[in-house]
Amino acid sequence: PDGSRWLRVGGLFLPMVVRDIPVVIRLDEQVAHFNGWLYKRGPMYMYSWQRRYCVLHRGLLEIYEDEYCTRKKAEISLGPASRALPFAASDSVGESEKYRRKRPFGFVLDITPDGGKARHLHYFDAGSAEGLR
Repeated sequence: PDGSRWLRVGGLFLPMVVRDIPVVIRLDEQVAHFNGWLYKRGPMYMYSWQRRYCVLHRGLLEIYEDEYCTRKKAEISLGPASRALPFAASDSVGESEKYRRKRPFGFVLDITPDGGKARHLHYFDAGSAEGLR
């Protein structure tokens, strides 16, 4: 991907804000296979952030306990409407505002943007600028 519009997060390419306009990647169109460490928040706001090894395939994000991929913690199917938005994006969704300052390298994965308020959102964080390389 073009380096001026993409944010690399431990092997994952995600959107970044260009001139205050968030650029969104359609994750189901990724052909390559990327992997790397990210922090993932549990399903509810009261859960803690856990360091997880993430593997992105075409249309699928797998989340493991370690880099050897011996214990799968979660699997997220990505559809044509799936999108990832940085917490800092003006149109970011869910609890992004809550994490914007404390987790500047974080993003929310929205699997079904048209799913209404009851849809499930996934929160991730690269942890540092180095994690973005």
